[in-house]
Amino acid sequence: MHGDNKQDISKLEYMFLSLISSKLRVLIIGGGKAALIKATTLMKNGCSLTILAEHFDEEIEALSSTGVVELVKGSYSETCLSNKHLIFICINDKITIEKIIEDCEEQSKLYVNCSDSKNGLAVLPIQNNNGSFSCAVHTNGGNPKMSRKLLSEMGKAVEPLMTITDFSTSLRRRMKETGFIDKTIMEFIISDEYSFFFEKGYGEKILYLYFNKEYLDKLFEDDFVLYGGYDHEFDYSN
Repeated sequence: MHGDNKQDISKLEYMFLSLISSKLRVLIIGGGKAALIKATTLMKNGCSLTILAEHFDEEIEALSSTGVVELVKGSYSETCLSNKHLIFICINDKITIEKIIEDCEEQSKLYVNCSDSKNGLAVLPIQNNNGSFSCAVHTNGGNPKMSRKLLSEMGKAVEPLMTITDFSTSLRRRMKETGFIDKTIMEFIISDEYSFFFEKGYGEKILYLYFNKEYLDKLFEDDFVLYGGYDHEFDYSN
C-alpha cells in the first residue's frame, strides 16, 4: 500500500508536464475572482471548460457568451468530476475543499488547490507561446510577480533563436515525411558553428557542403519554407 506522498510536500520539486489543451476537459469549482483568473488562462489555451458554482460574479457570467465555457449553477458533488481530466478548486470553504480533494484522490484526478497550492497535485505556471516554442515558469516558493519578470527575461534571451528554431522544426518535420530523421544533421543544426553561418544567411548552403545532396534535395523541394539564404545556383562541389 502506498504511503502518504504529500507529508513532505514542501521539500518536493516540481515536474513540468505539457498537456494538449485542445483535448483537455477542465472543471473549475468556484465563481469568484480566482475562478475568473484561471478561466481566462484556460480559455486562451483552448481547453474545454466547465465552471461550477452556486453564485457567479458578473465577469464569470459574461464568459457564457463566448460559447466556449459551460456554466453550471449548483453545489458540488463527486459526480461533477466524472468526465473531467483536470480540476481547479477556487473556493475558500475548507470542508468542501477537503471533500473535493478526497474525491479527486479517489478518482485519480489531477487537481489544483488555488487556496493552498501545496495541498494539491499541480500548479498552473505563468506561460507564453511565441509561435516558435512555448515556455512556462514559476518560483518554487510562490511569487507570481517575479515569475512574470522571469518569463519576460527568458523570452528576450531566446528571441534570437526563434528563426533557427522554426527552421530546424520544419526540417525535422520534413525528415519524418521522408521516413528518415538524420540525427547527425539535427545535432549539427543546434551547434554554435551552424548558428553562425545560419545567421549570415547560409543555412542551407552549409548543409549541402557537409551532407548528402540527394537527401537534402528531398527535404528542400516543393513548398518547404526556406531560411538562411538557400540558393540553387550555389556551387556545392567546392
